[in-house]
Amino acid sequence: MVNVRKRGNVYEYNFDVAKIERKRKRITKSGFKTKAEALKQGTIAYNE
Repeated sequence: MVNVRKRGNVYEYNFDVAKIERKRKRITKSGFKTKAEALKQGTIAYNE
């Protein structure tokens, strides 16, 4: 599941990849101008 949030003037997406030794491994990318753009790119990254 891809999460999107606003940080300052830009949006970022993040999602969990796997648990390694009881810790969550997350992928995060920021710098998108719109929420829709961040969600679209986050979904593409999640499916890879």
